[in-house]
Amino acid sequence: MKLHMKWPSKKLLPLLLLLPLLGLTGCAMFEWAVAAMAPPEEAKATFDLPKDKRILVFPDDQSAPLPYPPFKRMLANKINAELMDHKLASETIPYDRIVDLQAGNSDFDRLPVDETGSKLGADLVIFMQMGEFRLKDNADDPLWHGRATAFIRVVDVHTGQRLWPALPQEGFALSVETDASDNSDASYGAQLTEQMATSMGDQIAKLFYKHTVEKK
Repeated sequence: MKLHMKWPSKKLLPLLLLLPLLGLTGCAMFEWAVAAMAPPEEAKATFDLPKDKRILVFPDDQSAPLPYPPFKRMLANKINAELMDHKLASETIPYDRIVDLQAGNSDFDRLPVDETGSKLGADLVIFMQMGEFRLKDNADDPLWHGRATAFIRVVDVHTGQRLWPALPQEGFALSVETDASDNSDASYGAQLTEQMATSMGDQIAKLFYKHTVEKK
């Protein structure tokens, strides 16, 4: 009887050749190879947005407005871009429209979220009540240590009803935090702001569409 040996596939062969260099043998080698070849994990949307709606992404706290406009603008722009890239909205309302409405309305901070959305022609508002934003632990600290928190809600402009989440009352909690850094570059504060806005915006947008989860 002749035995016919089948060589590993071209995709698997480089991985097998690498295993001895990693010091893996036996069961560990098998588990590593399986994990390396496994398809990436996918996470479902936490909430499915109603289709074909004009969406206003509104990052602020109307009772205590966040006094750092660049972060709010970057955050809104990041989420708007992802919503359109994934066809989750028929249109997104540019952040500048919020700024214009605020400039022309002395009662802006007292407007209900749905009324703000209505004035800007939206069907839905993704409202992010910003709980915290900082680039350092305190003004006198030489180290940069960014942190931002938000409570996210989706509101139907036409009914004034919250669509998601039902609980908790504050909304879906989400935060980003950066490692401490002693970077002395004059532009580092702006870089850190953009990094945090990009990270938080990506996390928030992913609440609304199926996405790949990075392996740990």
